[in-house]
Amino acid sequence: MLLTGLSILLEFWALVALRIREPELARPFRVPGGLPGAIALGVPPLVLMILAIVRNRSELVGATNGLVIGMAIIAAGVALYFVSKKWRTL
Repeated sequence: MLLTGLSILLEFWALVALRIREPELARPFRVPGGLPGAIALGVPPLVLMILAIVRNRSELVGATNGLVIGMAIIAAGVALYFVSKKWRTL
């Protein structure tokens, strides 16, 4: 849930960033409402993600908090991204 929610939020952040940086870019699909519409579209998934984290903060996987395990997996993915980037340049 944590990884999927973060990837969806990343897509909405990209939508807002493109609205700011490239407002006249030709798009096959257009979200109405300009920048406020794009931001408003991303608010419900953000609220849902926050509620999921708050509700499951005490969920245990064995003796470890599930949220800690999820954050560790995300941190490991970011670290592996930079390590693999360095390996590709060698």
